[in-house]
Amino acid sequence: MLLQSTSPSKFAHPQLAIVIPLKSKRVARNWDVTCQALRRTIGSLSNQSIDRFSAIVVGHEPPELPERRFWRFHSLEISIPELAAGGDYGRRNDFDRILDKNRKIARGVQLLSSKTPSHWFYLDADDVLDSAFVETVLKIESPGCIVDGGYQIDANNRRAIPNSNLSEICGSTCVLTSDVMEFPASLEPDEITRIPWCRYPHSRMDEFFSHELGRPFQRLRQPLVGYVTGHGDNCSDEFRSGISAKFKNWIKPRLLGRHQEQLLRERFGMECSD
Repeated sequence: MLLQSTSPSKFAHPQLAIVIPLKSKRVARNWDVTCQALRRTIGSLSNQSIDRFSAIVVGHEPPELPERRFWRFHSLEISIPELAAGGDYGRRNDFDRILDKNRKIARGVQLLSSKTPSHWFYLDADDVLDSAFVETVLKIESPGCIVDGGYQIDANNRRAIPNSNLSEICGSTCVLTSDVMEFPASLEPDEITRIPWCRYPHSRMDEFFSHELGRPFQRLRQPLVGYVTGHGDNCSDEFRSGISAKFKNWIKPRLLGRHQEQLLRERFGMECSD
């Protein structure tokens, strides 16, 4: 079912709905680190140049940080997907992590649909947004945009690497307008896939626009998103199990990144104190 059939230009006061899925404490390698990463994400929202947005964090256990006017937490009533026999929640392939994440995205979409937003965005709970993000994407017309400009940020070393193809590595890069957004009637797998983010991986959202919709979309090259790594709880860390891959991931921000304390503090709202 379509949420809206109205072009964003028809909204007198465009609003952005932001859905933030949060992993469970049972899945996180370190719950304190998970909450600290979310705190940075929320900090980048409080740093926005305009306040025409609402955010909801959907998880199982409430994070250890206070809610504010622009965001709230919702506890998902459905438990984490079952483990494979002899499995461990710390291993990606031992349970359906994608289903767990998509359920949280779907519940967030359902809850924020009552606000009839003009634009939608799903944000990973450890990424950060430039202060101009909301102001910029609310100018996007139908059907949406892919944000390819941004930085890969090493949180521990406060180094930032410019990236002009961010959607290839970061999920927090696709904005949809209301006239192409759908919401599920339930959290069953076939209903969840009504949502484009739950139907396509982030690196292939261009296929949704070009092939499924057959409509033009915008690619934003200005640096609007920070893909935060180096905090020890990235899902992508699981793909770097070998010594060589881990070393490359460690050395990359040191070779290519620059210390960007002012950038991170002023534009992304990140605390940079030692």
